[in-house]
Amino acid sequence: MNDQRITEATSTELDPDGDILMTVISPSKAPAYISRTNQKRSQRIFKVSSRSLVLASSYFAATFGGFWGEQGTLNRDGLLEMAINDTDPDAFEILLLLMHGKTGHLPGRLDLDRLLEVTVLAGLYHCREIAAGPGRTWLAILGRGRYGLHDIPKYIFLSWEYNRIDYFWNLTYHAKNYGPRPFDTLGLPIAQEIIEAINKPRDILITGISRTFMWYRAEIIHDPTQMSCSKCAEKILDWLNRNLGILVASVICPTPDNPGASIDEIFRRLALSESEWSRKWELKGRVGRGIYTSYRETCPGDCISLFKVGIRIQLPDWKKLLKGIRLGVVQNRIADGHFFAGFTLLEV
Repeated sequence: MNDQRITEATSTELDPDGDILMTVISPSKAPAYISRTNQKRSQRIFKVSSRSLVLASSYFAATFGGFWGEQGTLNRDGLLEMAINDTDPDAFEILLLLMHGKTGHLPGRLDLDRLLEVTVLAGLYHCREIAAGPGRTWLAILGRGRYGLHDIPKYIFLSWEYNRIDYFWNLTYHAKNYGPRPFDTLGLPIAQEIIEAINKPRDILITGISRTFMWYRAEIIHDPTQMSCSKCAEKILDWLNRNLGILVASVICPTPDNPGASIDEIFRRLALSESEWSRKWELKGRVGRGIYTSYRETCPGDCISLFKVGIRIQLPDWKKLLKGIRLGVVQNRIADGHFFAGFTLLEV
């Protein structure tokens, strides 16, 4: 748990001729996307230049466009005193360094938590352009290491913000295949189009598999004689019933606290259920585990082979649905009222 006591404020002078004293106070509770724990609340005072803030940030340009007294109080030295609440002071200092052009004072690398904080702040204060260059460098350094499944939404957010096409494709591939459903943003401001591009193909795939299984189940129940031997019909019907139960249990009512199983986990469960009912089935393939099979002992009518071919034809194109999302260049992406070259999602 975070320590709720706020430490004594320390002062940093970013501009000796600055006209604003900003007191930045850290939040009482870290956001969900921050991994660090046992963090004490802190506050820092920064002496900054309003001119630098206005030139770098459309947010501050609008903030200081009117009467200053509305934004804080003037002290005896004629400096505007204002408070920035629920913001990490160290992350905000990096943003202020960028706004004041003090790139030589920037750290050579940032950990994942700090880079996320800086990137979110750059979006909040409408100054993404000044963070783009250093952000790409910091992300490239982080990208050399390993990351866990929980970190995938974080890296998706960063790769989109800093236009890392190579990272984005790989990360969205892993999110589709191995991430929980629905996609958990961890409270990050990830674009809705990205969330839908990850969730929708998985929903299509699961729905398609369920419909295929239900169609075959209905066909066999309606006319068992379409299988040349009754034993095969019984085994296939049992297999379909088991897997439909697994799909329902995996898909029904996912919530953030109890998310639906990942696509990979669903296929693992399907494979397990299939291997339980007969040792004569041999599992093959990755995503095909539990769906595409071979039968070691043939029956007179080759029922299993026909069933396997039929399943393959009816199933959605999972290879296409589960591919990573590509980014394409767009010359006039609009952000915060400014036009600049950017990236957008492409159909896959």
